[in-house]
Order: sequence, then C-alpha cells, then structure tokens
Amino acid sequence: MTEAAEQATDRIAFANPSGRSRAFPLKYPIVVGDRIYSEVHLARLTVAEVAQFLEAVSNGDKRSAIAWPVYRDENGEPIPQAVLNGLDDDDGFTVEQGLRDFLPLRLRALLDGATGRPDGEPTAPSSPA
Repeated sequence: MTEAAEQATDRIAFANPSGRSRAFPLKYPIVVGDRIYSEVHLARLTVAEVAQFLEAVSNGDKRSAIAWPVYRDENGEPIPQAVLNGLDDDDGFTVEQGLRDFLPLRLRALLDGATGRPDGEPTAPSSPA
C-alpha cells in the first residue's frame, strides 16, 4: 500500500453514521473499579472488526469468554465480557433484544446457530417419529 493510500484510510468515515449505533440506558448502572457504566451502546461492525472477532473464535477462544464486539461504552470502546456479565438481568435482556439489529448477516448465523434456523424457530424433525 502506498503512503498516500495509507493516509487516505486514516480518514475513512461513514457518510451517514446515523443508525450505526444505539445507546441502551441501564436501569441499574454498575460500578467497575472507579468506572460507572450507566449505558451500553450497540454499534455496527466494520469488515476488520468482524475479521478480528472470527479469528479470535477460530483460534479456540470460548465464545462465552469473548464479548460480541458490538458492545461499546459511551466513548466507543469495547465493553469487557466481565462487565456485561455483571449487568442486572433485566438490563442485559433489554440490550440483548437489540443485538440482532447490529450484527452483520454473517454473525447472525452464529447467533441463530443454537436453533438451526435463521428465524430462531426450532427445525422440523428430519424423519417421522
């Protein structure tokens, strides 16, 4: 890559960033160290962020130990899985309800994989009972 091309990529931004993130205020903010989390932001991912996530998963990292990279703080920084695990369940459920809207199509397949169908419905039996 030429120096000019490298400099150009430093200035990449979305022409219409609205809709690429959403804040979910927490009814029960939590304190981690000296940091207060009063909201969780969900943000759409770039190609590079998806590639990093898929590489981490394919390297044998347990999915439960890796936070989906869409969870961000108010500064756009990733929220650690331990913080997400510490949310009140109602707050966690509310945030998870918005998760699907922010996952790229290829990551939605991972989310839907537990049931086997993209719409989340159980699959039909493959042979008669």
